[in-house]
Amino acid sequence: MRRLQGRVRHGAFVADAGGSSGAVEDRLRAAAEDVLYTLLYARPTEVTAALFQLLPSSPSTPDEPLGQQIHREACYAALGVGACELQATLSFAQMLGAASSEAEALLGATTQGTAAAVPQRPPLVAALQARLCWLISCWWAFGGQGDALEDERMCSASYALLGRMANSGADLAVRLQASQVLHTLLHGCSAEDVRVFAPHASDVLQGLASTLAICTEDDACLWVLRALRTLLRQVPPTVLSPQARDGVAAVLGSAWQRAEAESRPLLLTALKRVANAMNAFGTA
Repeated sequence: MRRLQGRVRHGAFVADAGGSSGAVEDRLRAAAEDVLYTLLYARPTEVTAALFQLLPSSPSTPDEPLGQQIHREACYAALGVGACELQATLSFAQMLGAASSEAEALLGATTQGTAAAVPQRPPLVAALQARLCWLISCWWAFGGQGDALEDERMCSASYALLGRMANSGADLAVRLQASQVLHTLLHGCSAEDVRVFAPHASDVLQGLASTLAICTEDDACLWVLRALRTLLRQVPPTVLSPQARDGVAAVLGSAWQRAEAESRPLLLTALKRVANAMNAFGTA
């Protein structure tokens, strides 16, 4: 696993998804994260023990009260902010196991009792899904355990989780968060990392393409296009299925037509770069 420098803050894509947390709330969250990190650095043993007592012991359920959902999201935020100090006590495998269980619960929660059950997800499903994607980026630098086979298994499981979020996230913000993390993990990755990622490449490519298809703002489109270009530059063409390549080519063509009709030069430039990376369509 390649080391990541610095900490990635969550929330960059809230506005792109159609909402805004507000400047005051953003500053308050940032201040709380900084206080927690300072406490963990100053008193790691005591603060780590107290934090572990607060962490959820089981995945969320569709009928979990909103207050408990807020507490759950805050705990995962603390787990990411304090990754540098917490990794001495909690392994990447343990963190990923908990995140994967939570992700499965969020993606698969349904009501029971009828053959045609309608999906019923917890109230903060989107916030929790985005937080789990962000959590992987925070812990990625601490994933290497010295066991090559176990490290490969953890990398593969991480890519699988992010791929599912890119394809089936509850809203656009979740899928953009997954796109950002995938770009970060793939950018400059080694040949060994690419080999581990290869089985997930087509699924991730389809997820990025479907995300691009529902983006409307330039910022959101550019984030997804950057992730697409990174994937296409890192992964050999033979790894990608014809269906995935055809799907992304169709989405790129539609995006090109919209951008050209609406005179969006930044988007057109980014689309050209992605088209060049995969040679998907002619003069675009």
